[in-house]
Amino acid sequence: MGARPLPSTFIISSCINSTMTAEMRKNKRRRNVVCLIFIFSVAYCSLSSSPGKEVQDNETILGESVTPFEDSEKCYIILSGFRRPSTMTALAIHYARMNIFTKVILSWGAVDENVPRVLMQGLKRHKVKDKVMIRREKTDDLNNRFVPSSDLMHIDCVFIADDDILIPETGVLLTYNAWKDHRSQIVGAFPRGHKDVGERIQYIPDPETEYSIILTKFFATSATHLLSYGSGKMTKVRNYVRQKMNCEDIAFNMMVSKLTKLPPVYVHIPGKLDLGADAGLYTRPSHAEARHECLRWMSEEFGESLISTNIQYAHFTKDVFIHSKSGSDKLIGSILSHDKEEDSTLLRSSIFETISIDKL
Repeated sequence: MGARPLPSTFIISSCINSTMTAEMRKNKRRRNVVCLIFIFSVAYCSLSSSPGKEVQDNETILGESVTPFEDSEKCYIILSGFRRPSTMTALAIHYARMNIFTKVILSWGAVDENVPRVLMQGLKRHKVKDKVMIRREKTDDLNNRFVPSSDLMHIDCVFIADDDILIPETGVLLTYNAWKDHRSQIVGAFPRGHKDVGERIQYIPDPETEYSIILTKFFATSATHLLSYGSGKMTKVRNYVRQKMNCEDIAFNMMVSKLTKLPPVYVHIPGKLDLGADAGLYTRPSHAEARHECLRWMSEEFGESLISTNIQYAHFTKDVFIHSKSGSDKLIGSILSHDKEEDSTLLRSSIFETISIDKL
């Protein structure tokens, strides 16, 4: 079944049920996961239906993969998570439902915490437990996101993603097809850039035309590059990333550019959604200067700079964030307490109100 056309606007639904049971109130984390996965399904409905055309059936809305047969099980995805169990559970289920992925690897980075029960329960309830592998990391290290699976060395296509990034399946397939045309490059949805200012190099968080970096929020790459990043030649760079707790994306982009002499590739994905507006490394006051310093240090270490390009699979757009806590909470809250059949019944019920994303 081929990918359907994407609408020009992205609409999501928010859960506004005002009457909660006592059991739901006692289990806030479980409720949050429930809403997030359900809303992902509704968002996917909006993304996968043609404008002005009603969705054909609830089964498609609630998780039937649209991956073409020939692209099934061609990739795996490494999802990095840290103390956001509700969001990570929802996203793990979201990506596990896609036939393009043979495995979803959850890199759990909270070394002082056990893997959350809600995560295990959610995977089991949605019958994706066998497709998801939870990798409990021994250290809190940004480099862990680039550790390949030793059981999947026969698969070259690897997606890297954060646990707060929602990409519809059509967006995943677009990225994969772009990667098939650029197998030695990084292909992803969040571009950044750099510029030379005199003898100094500066990081550009909002490029308008050219870019040179694709963030690790979501991209596809070759497993060969993951092996290169883990090699002895990159030890000094990995130590720098570990010490600074930053810039693993710059390091990976610069390594690939040096190996291939090619820039990354930006793919515009309608409906991509960043749930991490109020968290993340970039919220630190010193983040911008830290990025400038990373670029300078790594340019000296690699002996060359990044490669800028304006290649893109669509026009530039601003990243879409959920800016308010209440907005994120609306996206984190209604599916695990319902079976798939019950979700289908609830989909068109009065507890959902369609709102435009910029109102959240």
